[in-house]
Amino acid sequence: MTLLDTCEHLVKLARKAGASEAEAYAERTRDASVRVRDGEVEELQQASSKGIGLRVISGQRLGFAYGTDLSKDGLKKMAESAVALAKGAAKDKANGLPRGRDLGAAEQGEYDPAIEDISPEWKLQ
Repeated sequence: MTLLDTCEHLVKLARKAGASEAEAYAERTRDASVRVRDGEVEELQQASSKGIGLRVISGQRLGFAYGTDLSKDGLKKMAESAVALAKGAAKDKANGLPRGRDLGAAEQGEYDPAIEDISPEWKLQ
């Protein structure tokens, strides 16, 4: 399942759990660092992570949850948690997801998927 599919599934779970509105976002990161001393590699680290966030509105109440467990059970618990937090929050007429022109249009950044295939050896060079 892609991250977009996971977000769509999480929104459905949130609505099923009682949210009147829901939105999800996902992120995937990959970091690499090299420490060199006197021309010799002293330390080479590489790490990756991914997570998903969920914002829900229920009865003009806002709830939010974030997690890294993207399993079916993990997503279900996240949706239930965000809805439970919303139910315990104060009502605010301003709580709602943006619609239509309020969404705006952001310019997409450039991304080259080939960057994911760069080897540690190339980075050391």
